[in-house]
Amino acid sequence: MCGSAVAEKRNKVISDVTQEANDLACSNFTKSELVVLIQKNGGIYAEIDIDSQNSDAFDQRAVEIVQKVADRLAVAYEARAQPVRNLLQNQPRIVADSHGSDLF
Repeated sequence: MCGSAVAEKRNKVISDVTQEANDLACSNFTKSELVVLIQKNGGIYAEIDIDSQNSDAFDQRAVEIVQKVADRLAVAYEARAQPVRNLLQNQPRIVADSHGSDLF
């Protein structure tokens, strides 16, 4: 479910994993699953994947709570990534000409 959530760029609530053809359960006891993406500004940083031994374990309230956690984590990921972006943007670009000399 995790891979399909990223591919589809959306959270997934699976009430009964036995009904999903592409399920790769972490445990034979898993009956339902919740996958919430940690994303910001179009980028997906990670995901929160919660499995339950009960069918229909995740209601809308559970999704909202996990989404709030994911949103806070996305802010932290974004803040951590920003200095790297700044560094990359401020680096001089080196271009090699056809004779192998570096041109700035």
